[in-house]
Parts: sequence; C-alpha cells; structure tokens
Amino acid sequence: MKHSMPNAEHLSQRLYLQIADKLAEMVRNGEVKVGARFAAERELAADYGVSRSTIREAMIALEVSGLVEIRSGSGIYALDSSRKMTTTIANEDLPGPFEVLEARMLLEAESAKIAAQRISNDELLQLKQLLVSMSDAIEQGDIEEAEKIDHAFHLAIVTATRNGALVPIYEWLWQVRELSEVSKRFHLKLRDKGSTPKLDEHVAVCDALMQRDGEKAKAAIQAHLSKVMSRLTECSLV
Repeated sequence: MKHSMPNAEHLSQRLYLQIADKLAEMVRNGEVKVGARFAAERELAADYGVSRSTIREAMIALEVSGLVEIRSGSGIYALDSSRKMTTTIANEDLPGPFEVLEARMLLEAESAKIAAQRISNDELLQLKQLLVSMSDAIEQGDIEEAEKIDHAFHLAIVTATRNGALVPIYEWLWQVRELSEVSKRFHLKLRDKGSTPKLDEHVAVCDALMQRDGEKAKAAIQAHLSKVMSRLTECSLV
C-alpha cells in the first residue's frame, strides 16, 4: 500500500521520526496487528518514498520507545498499539546516523585536503602510531577501543587544518552518537554484529597525508566514509 508523506505541519520534525510516527499509526489503526511482523525494509521504503536508511532509523526510534521488537534473524514485530513514542524520542532534535555521516563526509573531505598542506611531521607520526594501536585493538577484538582510536585519528586530521572552528563541529558530530538515543542504539547494534573500523581505509588516508597530496587525501576520506555508509546501509537490523 502506498502511503502519503507526513503533513506540512510536521515538517519541522526529523524525517525518520515522521516515518516512525506513521509506522506506529499502522499498528494503532490495525494495519499491522500487535505481534505481527512488519514488511521488509525495501517494501516500507517504497511505500513511503524514502530511503531504506530512513526506515532503519525509524525502526530504531520505535524500538527505543518500546513500540517494536527487533528479533535477530527473524524480523521486526509490532508491540502494544496503545503506547505512544516516548517524549524523549518524539522530540529528539538531533540528526540521525546517516545525516551525521553525510555531514562528516562534507567536513572531513575538505579538512583532509587542507591538512595535507599544514600537518606537521609530529602529527603524521601520531597518525602512524594510532594506526598501530587500531590494528592491535582490531586483532584483539576490542571494537570499543578501536572506535576510540578511530575518533582520535579523524580528530587529528581536522585539528591539523589549524582551523579552530572546525574542531568543535567535528566533535559535536561524533558526540551525537551518544547524545542521540537512536544513534546510540544504532551503533551498539552494529558493534554487536562485529562491525569495526577498517584499517586499510585509514592507512590509505594516512599515506596520502604523508605524501602531502591534498586531492588524494580528500579522495581517500571520501572513499572511506562512503564505504562506512554502505556498510551501515547493508548491515541488517535483524
């Protein structure tokens, strides 16, 4: 069934939250029975005219609110239709995980290009040391530690631009992972599925910076974050 998009009066709300409201309404009006499984992501995306990533973010919001149950290897099931999304989630004015990645792509690609011309030898050495630490963490299966090193690696590149306005923007984008209940739950699920930073992609960025090749560094960051986005898109919630 083709569904209409939310009314204009709700356009100030994040798109994934608008869709979450619509999905919850499907349960309240009996279109999806309590205990029944929702249609596949691709079907829901086609029905609402949005991306599968938006459906995924919406389902995470509903899970956080206790309106759906995401069962590994089975599907996403409707829970008690009398409940409403929690106020915290319904009013969450933070970008979703895919919006954050898109913003990081814009910020970090240009930052890498600038950093290639301004980064010091000491900072390059720091990046190399972070890669060694990342490799060790991945080898030991310590995904949480690998993610912390990933953060430090990307922050070092933004810092190397010598532009103090860029650092707090990057830091805020990273902090959204913890500030947003939806992003926090999303990344925990990915971690549980074994998703971890990819060493070779970071090595490519570091090599370009060591060559002080701005265009190559920009392309390496774009390739890396594009792959991250693809992995998020392909990694099923169930």
